[in-house]
Formats: sequence, C-alpha cells, structure tokens
Amino acid sequence: MALPLVLAGPILRRVEPNLVAVWVALSKAANVKLVLWENQRAVSDATSSTEWFRSPDPGASTLRVGDGLHLSVVTLRLPAGKTLQPERLYSYDLELTVQGQTKQTLKTLGLLANDPPNADPNGDNVKRLALGYEVDLLPCLLLPPKELTDLRLVHGSCRDVDNGHPDGLAWLDDLLSKDKTYNSALKRPHQLFLTGDQIYADEVPRPLIYMLNNSVKDLFGTTKDTAPLPIEQLPFSDPAQTSKVSTATADLVHFPPGRRGPLVRNEAGMTTSAGSSHVLSFGEFCAMYLFYWSNELWGNQLATLPPRSDYNPDKDGNDLPLAALKQKAKSDPKEQRLLDLLTHRADGVELTFGEYTVEDFDADKANLVEFHRTLPKVRRALANVPTYMIFDDHEITDDWYLNQAWRDRVMASPLGSAVVRNGMLAYGLFQGWGNDPVKFEPRAGISEKQPQEQLLDFAKQFLPTGVAGPDRTAGKAAAQIEDLLGLNLRNQQAADGHFAETNPKLKWFYTVPGPKHQVLVLDCRTRRAFASRVSPPGNIGLDAQKEQIPDQPDPKDRQVWFVVASLPVVGPPIFDELFAPLLFKVFDAKDRVIDKISEPKDGSSTLQGDRGTKNLLGTNPDAVEAWAFDPKLFENLLARLRPYSPVVLLSGDVHYSAANAMSYWYKNKAEDAALVNEPARFVQLISSGLKNVMPDPVVHIDRSLGFSQKLLRSNIGAERLGFNKNSPNPVTIPSNTKVAAKLRGELDKSPVMIPTRGWHGATLNRVPDWAWQVKPLHDPRLDKDRPTMVQPASLFPEDPAKKDLDIKAPNLEGYRRVVERHARQLNRLGNSRQILFGSALSLVTFQKRAEKDGATSTDVMYVIQELYTIQVDPTNLTQRPAPQAFTRHEAPLRDLSSPIPTINDGASPTRPAKDS
Repeated sequence: MALPLVLAGPILRRVEPNLVAVWVALSKAANVKLVLWENQRAVSDATSSTEWFRSPDPGASTLRVGDGLHLSVVTLRLPAGKTLQPERLYSYDLELTVQGQTKQTLKTLGLLANDPPNADPNGDNVKRLALGYEVDLLPCLLLPPKELTDLRLVHGSCRDVDNGHPDGLAWLDDLLSKDKTYNSALKRPHQLFLTGDQIYADEVPRPLIYMLNNSVKDLFGTTKDTAPLPIEQLPFSDPAQTSKVSTATADLVHFPPGRRGPLVRNEAGMTTSAGSSHVLSFGEFCAMYLFYWSNELWGNQLATLPPRSDYNPDKDGNDLPLAALKQKAKSDPKEQRLLDLLTHRADGVELTFGEYTVEDFDADKANLVEFHRTLPKVRRALANVPTYMIFDDHEITDDWYLNQAWRDRVMASPLGSAVVRNGMLAYGLFQGWGNDPVKFEPRAGISEKQPQEQLLDFAKQFLPTGVAGPDRTAGKAAAQIEDLLGLNLRNQQAADGHFAETNPKLKWFYTVPGPKHQVLVLDCRTRRAFASRVSPPGNIGLDAQKEQIPDQPDPKDRQVWFVVASLPVVGPPIFDELFAPLLFKVFDAKDRVIDKISEPKDGSSTLQGDRGTKNLLGTNPDAVEAWAFDPKLFENLLARLRPYSPVVLLSGDVHYSAANAMSYWYKNKAEDAALVNEPARFVQLISSGLKNVMPDPVVHIDRSLGFSQKLLRSNIGAERLGFNKNSPNPVTIPSNTKVAAKLRGELDKSPVMIPTRGWHGATLNRVPDWAWQVKPLHDPRLDKDRPTMVQPASLFPEDPAKKDLDIKAPNLEGYRRVVERHARQLNRLGNSRQILFGSALSLVTFQKRAEKDGATSTDVMYVIQELYTIQVDPTNLTQRPAPQAFTRHEAPLRDLSSPIPTINDGASPTRPAKDS
C-alpha cells in the first residue's frame, strides 16, 4: 500500500531542563526539526514571532533502516538561558522536510485533527485523534513539578496483543482527557515508565504475522521493480554440512504462520511455549513496533485478511501453509532441510499440527480489532507524556537469557543468535535510542564514537538496498552489531561453579532526573550471572550491580529514589515464599509426565522433547526469575540500594499487580554492636500487565476459592536475618529440637541468611549484620469508596433501602440470599485489595502525613499506587466502562515503629536508644 509519511509517533521521550527528545518513524528520508513554544498553544498562535526555541538548521537527519522506514530521535539541546521550568506546559511541533518536497508540520499531516471530525475517542473506526486533545491544539511537554507531593508518575508493562484483555496503555489517554487534565501542568502525568515487554515477539496471532509481513514488503522492499520483495535472509544449520550455514528468505513461504514453533525451540534452541508465529526477521520486529504504537500501517488489512484456510490444514489434512515450501523441497535439499525443521521435533518425531479452528481465527481477529480500536488513544497519549522504556524478555523471546544452558544453546545456533540480534537491534532503535539520546550523538571534542553511535552507523548498513542480507562476515555491519551487543561473549565459570555476567560494549541502563526524585532504570536481562548451568538466573551480576547502582546516590538531596527493575525485586511474600518454588516444579513435572504418556499432536512444546528445553529445570519464567531464587545477588542488591533509601521500586513482568513494603535494618559500621534504630525503606510497586493477566485457572482460584482469598488477606509477610560470617555460630539449637535439615544447613554457609520461622526454641547468639521484613500492602479504602464493580453485592438487590445486617437469623431465606450473592459476585472484581488480576495501569503519587514518633509528631511521606482497570457491568453490556482505581496501595517511606525481626522464641536483637 502507499505509505503515509509518518508511520508512528511522535512519541515524546526524554525531557530535562536543557534537553527535549522526540521519536518519530517516517516512510521517507527527511530532515526533522523540533520547535517549542511556551505555554499551551493553538497552531494559529504558534508562529515564528511567538516561537521560544527551535532545532538549528538543517535539523536532524533520519536514519535509514529500510527503503520505506526512516527513524529519528530529534534532540533539542537548550542553552543555559533557555531552561525549561517546572509546572509549565510547553507546546511543540515537528517540521519534516523530504528532499524536493514542501515542509510538513503536524497540522499539514492531519495530526492535529480528528478523523472522522466527530470521532469519539472510545468509539469504533477512529483513524486519528487530535494530538493536542483539541483540534489544532499542539501537543505539550513538561518537567516534573517542584514538590514531590505534586508528582504524578505512571508505569506499566506486559502489553500483549494475543489475548482478549483490554489495552491498559490506552487508559493513559483517559487520565489526560478526564476533566481536561491535559490543560494543567500539575495534574497531567509527568513521566511514564514502560518497564518491559513493550511487544510480545513470541506470542503473535496468525493474522498479525501475515499483516506484519505484508507491511515488511513496503518498509524493506527495494525500490527496483525487478526485485519488489524483501530479501532479508534467515540462517539455519544443515547436519550434512556442519561447517556451512544455509539461509532462506524471511517470508511466509519459508517461515509460515502457525508452523514456527518447532523451528524456534529445536533449531534456535529457545524455550518459549508459544512461538508458533514467533517474530524472527529484523523486518518483522520493526513492523511489530509500528503496529503496537500506531494504527497507520494497519490500513484496511483487517478487512482483507486471507481466509482461515491459508493458515490451516485443509479437510484432507494437507498443510496449506507449508504447501509452497513442500513444492520447493522436491527439488532443493536446502528447502527440504528447512521443511524438516518446521515439521519435526529434535528427536526426529514428526509433528501433526492441530486444527486452527473457526473459533481460533475469529478470536484472534476480534482481539486485533479491539487492539486496533484504541491505538489512536495510545498514540495521542505517547505524544504528550515523557516516556521511558526498558526491555524485559518478550521484546526478544520468552525466557530470554533464562540460564547458562539457554545462552549456550541459543548463542551457538545461527538462527537463535540471529533472532536475538534482530530483536536487540530493533529495541535499540525503537526504545533504547530515546531513553538517553545523548549517548547516540557525537561528543564535543572527542573523535572516538560511543557504542550507541556505532550502533546507528551499522544499522544503516544492516540491510542495504538491493542486497541479500544481513552479511555476517567479520567486519560487516551484522557482525559489528553482534560484537556491540556482546553476542559473541560467553559467561566465564568461576572456581565455585557459578557463571559471572558478561560485559558487552553496549549498556542499556540509564538515569532520569527530577527536582525532588531521581530514577535509576536497571538492565535485568543482558548482565545476568548464573549459579549453575540450569539454575534460576541472578538477574544482575555483582559487577553489573556496581556499575548500574553507584556506591552513593548522586545527587544526595533527592527525597526519594525510584528504581525501575523489570522483574519485581520484592515480590508478594505469599508468591515468592510459597507459590513460586512450587510452581516451576509443577510445570516441569507436568511436562515430564506428558513426555512419557504421549507425543505432542499440535507442535506444542514439551520439556524433554524439544532441544531448547531438554534437561532444563524451571522453564516457566514467571515462576523461576524471582530475585528470591538467588539470595546472594538479591541481598547484594538491597545492600547497594540501602544508601538510596527511601526507594520506590517499579516493576512488571508477573501479570498481576501488587505492592509490598520492606524495612531493612543494618549496621552503620561493621563493628557496631547494634542495628540502626530506623530501618531503610523499600516500597515495591508492581503493575502488570497493561494487556496480559495470569492464566485463567489462577485468576479463577483467586476469585472463587476461599482458601486462596484467606491466604492473600492473612498479611503473611517474610523476614530474614543476615550474618556476614558463620563464625561464631549465630544460632544455638538445643539437642532435642527438631529443626529442619535445610535450616541447619544454612548455618554452615557464609554469609548466613536465615528466615525467622521454623527454629522451634533455638536462640539467637549475636546481633545480625542486617535484617529485613516484608509486608504486603492492602487497599485501605472502605467498600463504599471503591468502584461499584468491586463492592460486595447486596443481599437485597431488589430493595436498595435494606442493608446486609437486616438478616437477623440464620434461616433458609438468609442462606438463599448469601448463595445468590456469591453467584453474582463472580461477575465482579471482588478480591483485589492486595493483588489485582486484570489489565492495569499504575498512577503513583505522594502525600505527606503527620505520624507519631514516640511522644512527638513528625511528617512522613507516603507513596500511593492507584491501579486503574475496567470491569464490565453485566447489567450494562452496551456501554464501554471507563478505567477506575480498583486497587489503591499506600506505604509510608519511613518505618518508625516496627520491631527488628528475630527468630521465633529467640532473644531480640540489640536495638539502640532513640537518641543514639
């Protein structure tokens, strides 16, 4: 199709007092300028005479990625006399000049008008929404406010199109538009942090992979009529020629929809249990970002999808998606090898793929229609809120860098390493570039290029016009990119058996400043260490932690530090302590049993049947990637963060939303005889996912089983005591006491890290070197103050005047009404005070409150997380519900009263007096 000039964006990225960066994707090479005006401006008032600052001539040149895809992060450096001020709005415009064409602006491109003119933001068939929230109003940017109590920070993660959940990122637009909040520099969201899984490369519905490839032809096709198709090649191995790597054109003939799973797990060596239409090529990765952030490339493709039969075996069992490849394989051994990889497991078992039913096809299409419907809201919101991003795993594949065995298998596979490279290069261009654009620019007076600069240089050469590629020959662009990404590095094994993290040239962590807060964004994926080849990962190795978290905070005067960690650092204790260790064993046992009972009939993964998961333990990432599984690295992280207290951790990944507060006691000096009186404070806020939720069985258990609800309401926390050395023995266990062997074994390790439960009369011999306590947070609001669809249903639905207490006796009528209420309650979001299972967008704010500290009163800052979601009212199915704060968590950033943890029945650790 004919491509519009603007394919996606503008997305407002980094905003500092002296810097503004905006990302945009174009279909043609152009020079891009950014122009600023003070205050909110209509385009008629945004003239050269009222202009505040603009990009110098000739503007930023776009980066050619493909013949039809050109990217730019236009970065405006402001001089000292032109510093952005907090609590003020600034309007901005883009000027795009394609060579030989007239300059275009947001207005001339139609981006400041609604299409259709009477568009309802929540309606159907909306093509565009005016980016300034009113027709001809320019979009705005702003800084965080002067006071922490005015800060409004938003975070979310896990946005997967391949499910029926609503898209929570669209609710950012609701936060801006409700009561015309976009007019206020104090009420608008000031920063947005997308904390991982901005795309799901391994979970792609079959119709979407078709649309992506259709668009790849326009984005990467050559300009020559003789070669209109993309010619990107994907590598695969050939056992008959072990020294040679074969390649195939990255199209739907060689890599058909619904048939990629065996190839991904057995040839690429990956572990994803999805992957039947896994994104593989660089072109597909790029197209996916464009499809997730804008509706421009969608066009009318949803209405012109090929019939279901194109993705499905016919009535006689002939596999139509593979028909063209089967024909090629008759005369070409290379094509036959690729066909075998697509249709067989690693152990040679031929797979019979299950039917892609009418119901499957209709569900996939319906999910895409709904995702597409709200994209104009997503696009508008991203143009108006400074947006910062970091990857988790699905930007590449589920389980990315899960363990050492994963790294060895995937990095040794030509296809596996190519997919990782393609995904990471796309991440760098679509996400990483805007996070810290200064690293991607030349440095004044320094000729040596930064690694990020080099990445952009090689990206231009990655898929040159009219040449089959990428060329992995040493010195060529693909090989240089792999070197920058560290794909050629291997984790070195130490004497104790653990594998230290690698140290790639490209670093993805960064810092975001604010007047009263500062944000550290951590890389929890590419700097992993591993206790063994198949152990759960250490999400950031020791040296990498020191690099990402300096010894002391700088600046030192911030009231709070945010730390973005894609994987929750302090998970709900009930999950980390009880469920997670059990879950991955259950998943693995299930797969082992399936292997022994029957062969797979639908191409699905089994733990021991596929090369990628063979001999691995714990391949369910949501169960095994918790920080708690590597105690040494976890404790080291807490110790490094302690000087930054109070710390608010922002995380996603786990497909539920929750909040937990940790108090962390420590010694000021190693030789101190007592722990500090007031502990450091860490508050973990989890918002996951924007469009992904725990599997239905888990949600059903949460909503319907009384035992699980009692567990979540029981305020079960977690505690730990830590000793730097195991001598002298920190605990005395009486000879007649039955203490579990595992606990006794912990006392032989150094450092010693022990829970406080399970000691049965043992006594503590000495003061620990550190101690911590985690408590889950619960929504403190009264039922009447929460959204209607989360309030308990009335026992008297027919009579609003009656209250539940009007039932005076336990008679048959009362029981009948209770049973009916339970049935009605299953249609409501009734159990969400601690953990929210639903699409969620988190709004974080602060509030100062007076607290008692002994006999005196002191001001204590509270952090508040409001989790927005929607719940359809079964009595009103015609109206689309608006997002509401279904869950609210509050936590003080100081702990003035909690006693220091100790082992049960043990002596309490020494605590200094208040004035010490």
